[in-house]
Amino acid sequence: MEKHEILKQIENCIINGSINGLEKNLDLLFNDIPDEETSKHLALIIAKLYTRFKADMFAKVLEVIIRKRPNLGLINHPNNFLFQMAVVKGSKDLYDCYIEESALPAVANMDSEDKDSYIYELLGSAEDWTAQLFDNYKECVKGIDYNGAFSRYEKDSSIALIHQENYEIIETIMEHFNAIVGRRDIIKDLSERVGL
Repeated sequence: MEKHEILKQIENCIINGSINGLEKNLDLLFNDIPDEETSKHLALIIAKLYTRFKADMFAKVLEVIIRKRPNLGLINHPNNFLFQMAVVKGSKDLYDCYIEESALPAVANMDSEDKDSYIYELLGSAEDWTAQLFDNYKECVKGIDYNGAFSRYEKDSSIALIHQENYEIIETIMEHFNAIVGRRDIIKDLSERVGL
């Protein structure tokens, strides 16, 4: 099977919640491409599909990935693709999984100073990504970017009807807001881990 076909199968397995299918396709992917490229592709797939609503399922996906190939969580430290994806998405669930499955095992046999240095490097990376992302956010104004309520439901005036496009804009705004809060919590946790 070609690389792009395997990646599409992995994406379908994630969409359908098939952990067994995910594991089988990961094995095919690991045999086909180097770890650094694999890490990048998997991070992009998760980032594309991730929503806060399904955060726990995506944390399970990340756990499966790292347990099957621990090196994927370690390469390019502290700019690891899986770690960056967790920060960019602002997912505390993905971050907690990354810390538990990758960072903590990596520092388990290090002395205190090296452990702090390792975590501090993750903190620096998270802060850099957060700063870059803040520069890209734009204000979203009701009446300009979306219209809000379109009309009221005839049978119940407490129900507002909105256009699908407006609903999707509001959903995007909520994902961005949750990502901001998540990045704040990630940075706070990393800061506490190094005693800041």
